Amino acid sequence: MLSLYYNYVLTGMEPYYFRVVNIIFVAAGGLTLALLCMIIFEIPSLRLPGTLRDKQGVSLFLGLVFVAHPLQTFVVLYEWQREASMAYLFYFMTLAVYLAARSGRFRHTIPAYIVTAILFLVGLLSKENLATIPVVFGLAEVTLFRQNFRDLLKRALVVALITLPPVFAYILVTRYFHGSAGANNPPPDQTRRH
Repeated sequence: MLSLYYNYVLTGMEPYYFRVVNIIFVAAGGLTLALLCMIIFEIPSLRLPGTLRDKQGVSLFLGLVFVAHPLQTFVVLYEWQREASMAYLFYFMTLAVYLAARSGRFRHTIPAYIVTAILFLVGLLSKENLATIPVVFGLAEVTLFRQNFRDLLKRALVVALITLPPVFAYILVTRYFHGSAGANNPPPDQTRRH
């Protein structure tokens, strides 16, 4: 909602400018997806065949397909769908930073995990679809890093430390703005009494 508000403050209610910003979010999502694919293709334990150039080419192609897909037209033209484009942008970013940290691309993993948690929180505040990230982290551990059950339990603690604080922060923020009744409940004066 804040991005829509600032869009309005800067450009008024002209739909063109809302759509331009939506295009920027879609393009950023495509770039982030390409980066995410590159990170996955270069995970050492996967030993995927192909040169670095081949992997980069496939990654860029997948990012372009994502951006140019005809269904993205709705995300661009319908202003309220910005939350969807922001959600997948932050989804891809959260997963990319986690996988980069997990695969050893960062010298210090704790700052990378903090950035992961921040991106996860911002994504949750964009749209609740990011709530599946902890499950995706677990699936990544099993499929990309080939963790056995015992090691997976240890990684679950790290995933919990990354994801639980943002979830609690999200709950506090939504409770502050919507109260204990929630965002979808009608105000008490609009309910009928039988």
